[in-house]
Parts: sequence; structure tokens; C-alpha cells
Amino acid sequence: MEQDALIAAFYRAYNAGDAGAAVALYAGDGTHVEAASGKARSGPEALRAGLEGFLAMFRDLRFETERPVRAGSQVVVTYLMTGTLVRDLGPLKAAGRRVALRGVHLFEIEAGRIRRSTDFWDFDELRAQVAA
Repeated sequence: MEQDALIAAFYRAYNAGDAGAAVALYAGDGTHVEAASGKARSGPEALRAGLEGFLAMFRDLRFETERPVRAGSQVVVTYLMTGTLVRDLGPLKAAGRRVALRGVHLFEIEAGRIRRSTDFWDFDELRAQVAA
């Protein structure tokens, strides 16, 4: 799949809450890394489990993106993620709180599939929004 179409399909899947469609865009041994926590998931089962858990945390989740920036096989996309949390996040009493977080996805693409995605966002900003 061409890079622009792949990236567009990724955000369509996220906005539709469709973990299966998002995971299908990854290479068989693809990896997703959450830079804020350092957690990484590799392979379709782990990617699906992680994404389903993430999607279940929000009602009305939405990613608004800006134009991708490409450098060979790497693509960077800045985003604004909005949504209402449906449960607490550990010690953070977050249920019912609406959040708006800016972040960056770095995609490494190989043979028309996502080899690796890394998500950068500010945990302190999330904490400030749910504590307000």
C-alpha cells in the first residue's frame, strides 16, 4: 500500500474504533511503542490486545491529523487526539473527563506495511487535564 493511503487507513481505523483494521496494516512482526511508558507490543495478537485496551478507555475517540512528513521509509504525523475517558487510569480519577492531547506518530514503513510505529505524547499533560 502506498504511504499516504496506509497512513490514512491507520487513522480511519483508529477513528472507527476498529482494532482489527489497524492491526492488519502492520507487518507480521510489526511493533508499536508507547514512548511515554516505554511499552512495546509486537506481532498481531499483542498489537490487537494493546489497541483494544486503548480504544476501550475512550468514548468518542477522535484523531485529527496534519499533513504527513516523509523521509524515505519513515513518516511523521502530528495529531490532536480527543475523547472522553470511560474509566480511571490507575490512581488518576479520570472517568468522565474529556481530554485533548497533541502527539506525534513516527511510522517506519516497509513493503507497504507498518514495520514500527512509535507514539509520542505528554503524560504530564494528560495528568493535568484529568486532575483539573
